[in-house]
Amino acid sequence: KVVMGFDSVKESVLTGKAYSVCVAMDISPKTLKETEFICNRDNIPVLKIDATMDELWGALGKKVGILGICDKGFTKKLIEILA
Repeated sequence: KVVMGFDSVKESVLTGKAYSVCVAMDISPKTLKETEFICNRDNIPVLKIDATMDELWGALGKKVGILGICDKGFTKKLIEILA
């Protein structure tokens, strides 16, 4: 239900599998811009989370700055929590 890393997230957005994308607060401006461009095309929300890439690494076991959420209910709950 969660894909990690830019290439995997990009593929899930382009194939219609992702319902939202979460980005770490210390992601590079270039990566953020590319992510927003891809997501805006298909009206996929880009959610900025209050966590660094290192914090995500500690929680997920992989150093990533982008997460694709491929579950509609999980996306809805994340949007509620982050609002």
